[in-house]
Amino acid sequence: MAELVELEIITAQRMLVRTQVSEVYVPAVRGRAGILHHHLPYTALLGMGEVSYVDASGQRHALFLQQGLVETADNHVVILAERVLTADELKTDELEKKIKGVKQAIRGASTGETSPEELEKALERERELEVMLKIAKGKSSRT
Repeated sequence: MAELVELEIITAQRMLVRTQVSEVYVPAVRGRAGILHHHLPYTALLGMGEVSYVDASGQRHALFLQQGLVETADNHVVILAERVLTADELKTDELEKKIKGVKQAIRGASTGETSPEELEKALERERELEVMLKIAKGKSSRT
């Protein structure tokens, strides 16, 4: 049996996850980080991206995280997040529609219809939506 750590994922609105896991992967600001049993104490800022974990039964779960903070010590991992969405909360058809709209704004940059500031926001939004869509379709970055 795999050695487990306790994982808690918390937003201001709710306790989203509290479970035993064998591994956790987070979108740390300086790159994706993995946390296993007996990890050294660790604190990091989290950026937008996918949080994934494997529960005690071996099932992988993926969540969309806006930004936050992760802290681990004594086989306990706490993620405090600004916003977290589960795969069930993400609707593939809605995300695909939003991506089409954002791509239109990006294409407008070549004709001058989109300002550089708008383009920057559109590119960030496209990246965010693509991560959400991948999670909604069940394609975790760690399989």
